[in-house]
Amino acid sequence: MPRKQFEQVMKREWRPVQLKGDAVPRWLRGIPENIVHSIYASGSEISGLEYNDTYIPSGRLIGNLEVYRNAADDPVKLNKDGYPIISVRGTDSMVLVRGPMKDSEHWIDEIPSRFKGVEVLGVPPLNDTEA
Repeated sequence: MPRKQFEQVMKREWRPVQLKGDAVPRWLRGIPENIVHSIYASGSEISGLEYNDTYIPSGRLIGNLEVYRNAADDPVKLNKDGYPIISVRGTDSMVLVRGPMKDSEHWIDEIPSRFKGVEVLGVPPLNDTEA
């Protein structure tokens, strides 16, 4: 993924945000609107967290995406998939996205409380005459 598509998230220094509209990375925009419930992200330009796994032998964890989908065929309301965002040496313009990864929150009925009241990126601010 182009690093530029994640820059606004990284500026918030791990404070989670909800992504909408143009703030959603392009590779996620193909998911039909009736399936996607919401997308949350967090990250930072500076990370001391090393990342490695079978597919990515060396990198730095600089962020995470959490994609919540409506789960029409499941006994719960939502499914969540996580996507770690990894910076690797040798490129300043691209980051790697790993996933989807499932965790203990994969099958849930509501968005976790840690996301209540977060800033929403990608929604134009109201101008003074509309407020």
